[in-house]
Amino acid sequence: STEEKERINVYGTILDCSAPYFMEKTSKYQCTIKLIDDTVYPGVGMKGIPDYITVTLFAKTAAEIPLAGKIGTIIRLHRAQSKKFKGKPQLNCDVNIKGAWVLFDGTDGMTELSKSGKSHTFNAQDRTILKELREFSKKFFSKNELDGITLKEAAKKRPKDFDCLCYVLEIKKKANGETIKVCDADKVVKLDIPTTKGLSLNTHEVVRIRSANYDEKKADTLTLNEYSNILRVPKEYKSAQELLEKVNDKT
Repeated sequence: STEEKERINVYGTILDCSAPYFMEKTSKYQCTIKLIDDTVYPGVGMKGIPDYITVTLFAKTAAEIPLAGKIGTIIRLHRAQSKKFKGKPQLNCDVNIKGAWVLFDGTDGMTELSKSGKSHTFNAQDRTILKELREFSKKFFSKNELDGITLKEAAKKRPKDFDCLCYVLEIKKKANGETIKVCDADKVVKLDIPTTKGLSLNTHEVVRIRSANYDEKKADTLTLNEYSNILRVPKEYKSAQELLEKVNDKT
């Protein structure tokens, strides 16, 4: 209902999020986020309502871009600019031009995980919004699956920038990052994660790999782009539960 180019404050649940990446055109870092709430989400079933709102955040440094780390993390945007791209609503938030963000855990706590500014207001209305959004998120992720393709399908078709849901089998530390081994119900692959990604993963957890590619030179190996990301998927989510059941059946 917002007018184009209006600046708004908004809360939303993160459905997907890229890693920060540098754009030569703007000389800034940016990331894209798919944001949902109880009015905009996949399967909402209302004509003209999108599955999610795309948010693009801009900053002069990668450190000023939010690192969600987990699907379902809640973000609060301040003074985001409302606009339309190809007829679809979109939000832009530049932390160096009036914009700001705050991250909250998707399940509990009223203290922020991180933020772009030095301080932010937080009152009774914010507490209510956060509580209601968490209730929506819990219901949504317990009933809906995250999109992506299987590793077997990816190995066969070799699509570019594919998304997949995986179980972390092994993590090996290296001087410049980590090498992890992941699997789904049918296949095991490995990939290198540079330290610059700022990720903190553990074995025996479910993750969603965003924008991966198959290495054309190394067997059963995935590669990542600068904007690729790996987000943890809480075990309470339907997608995580189904994958864990499949993996357990194979072992």
